[in-house]
Amino acid sequence: RGEACALAMALWTLALVVAAAVPSPRDVRHYIVHSSHRHSPHFDTSAHDAALQRAIKAARGAAAANVTHTYASSVLRGFSAHLTEEGVRHFREHGLVVSEDAPMTFTTTSWALDRLDDAALPLDGAYRSDADLGSGVHVFILDTGILPDHAEFADRLGEDYFNPGAVLNSSDCHGHGTAVATAVGGATLGVARNVTLHAVRITGECTDEPGYQPSPVFNEVVNGFAFAADHPAELK
Repeated sequence: RGEACALAMALWTLALVVAAAVPSPRDVRHYIVHSSHRHSPHFDTSAHDAALQRAIKAARGAAAANVTHTYASSVLRGFSAHLTEEGVRHFREHGLVVSEDAPMTFTTTSWALDRLDDAALPLDGAYRSDADLGSGVHVFILDTGILPDHAEFADRLGEDYFNPGAVLNSSDCHGHGTAVATAVGGATLGVARNVTLHAVRITGECTDEPGYQPSPVFNEVVNGFAFAADHPAELK
C-alpha cells in the first residue's frame, strides 16, 4: 500500500506541475516506470492497481507524462510513458524504478560459446576458433533426427542411421535432435562449424499426431550406437 500511495502521489504531483509545460520533442524520451516491489502470488494488488489507474488517468493530460502502456500482471506492474528529464527525476525521487525504453539487441555469440574459448574471466564477448575447426570430423547425433533442409548445416550432412548409403532422409519431427546438432556444428552458433553431422534417430518412427513426444526404444539405442561405432568414418 505504501508503494501504491507513492506511485499515485508521484503521478498526481507530476500532472499538476507539468500540465502547462510543453517540452520540446527532443527533450522527451520513452521510459518504463514500475514499483521496486516484487509481487508474490499472495500479494494483494487491488489497492496498488486502483491507485495506479487513478494516477495514470490524472497523468495523461500532462505533457511530460504521456502514458503509452500500462502493466498490471504478475510480470510487471507499472506503466510506460514519454517523460522529460524532470519527470524521470521526479519518479525516481519517489522511489520508483525508471528505465529508458530501447530496441533489444541480439548477438550471435552466446555465453556458452564465449566461455568455451576464454580460459579466464572476464569474458570478452566473442567466440574465436580455427577457421577449419571440425573439418574432417564426423559427429553422430543420437537423438530425434536432424532436419535435412536446415540452413545451419548446408551440405554437411552425412549418411544417417535410417538410410545407409543415402544423405539424411530421416527427418526430425520433434526438433530436439536438430537443436543438439545446431549446438554442436551449426553455422551460426555451433562449436565446430565444419563437422559432418550424422542423424541417428533412436526414438522410433515419426508421427503427425498432435502432441507427439519421442520415446527412445532400447533396441534402437543399441543399434544407433552400433551404427556410429561401426561407421567407416576415420574421425569421430
